Formats: sequence, structure tokens, C-alpha cells
Amino acid sequence: MKGKTWFFLILCILLLPVLVLIGGLRYKTEYRTTEIETSQSEDGTLRLSIYAVGEPAFPFGPGKCRLVLFREGRRVSRLDLVLYNDGKWPDGDNFSVSWLEDRVLVLVSGEEQEDCFYTLYYDGRTKIQ
Repeated sequence: MKGKTWFFLILCILLLPVLVLIGGLRYKTEYRTTEIETSQSEDGTLRLSIYAVGEPAFPFGPGKCRLVLFREGRRVSRLDLVLYNDGKWPDGDNFSVSWLEDRVLVLVSGEEQEDCFYTLYYDGRTKIQ
């Protein structure tokens, strides 16, 4: 009986680092958010943060991004999108932000997609054009 217990304990000790490594790699490639750019409204009450989510799919796949609109530090709305940019990391050159009276308009462009407009209204609504 003691032999089986020791075998199980050693097996767990050997498998734990492998599981931690796999979990860390999955988090990095699928879920970790990295802030790309931040834009603030003229009056300073609204802020749009643009994040890359995970990493672009290997080798030349799309990347995931997230637009988050904040009013005085509280989240108003969030919009997830996919950027087709030939496997490159998204950066500030892929986004153009325009602040309007009742919404913020974000133009998203990538090397393998047509330009697309994402609208985040100040009341929490979102729209994709």
C-alpha cells in the first residue's frame, strides 16, 4: 500500500510543473490583455482603451482585440473584435479614434481586411459597420 502512495505522490510532483507550464502558455496565448493605445475625450471625462487579447494565431492568423470605453473610471461599454493583420501584433497604426458628440468612432484597419468602423455610444450601446 505504501508503494502505491509514494508512486502517486511522485507522479503528482512530476506532473504539476508540466500542468503549470501548459496553463501559463494557454493564458499568454489566449487570454492575457495588453494595452495598445489609450485615447481621451476633449473634456477628459471619457477614455477609450484598446487592448490586444492573447497573441495572433500562428503563423499568419488573426489577432483578437478589445475596445473598452470608460467614463470617469467606470466601464461604459466593451466590444471584442478580430483583426486580420497577416499574423502581426496589433498596434496603434491599426486604429483611428474620433470623438463625436454622443459616441466614439473607431476605424480599424488591417492588412488582410477592409476597414471597419466600430461605434461605442456614451450610453453603453455598440455598433459595427
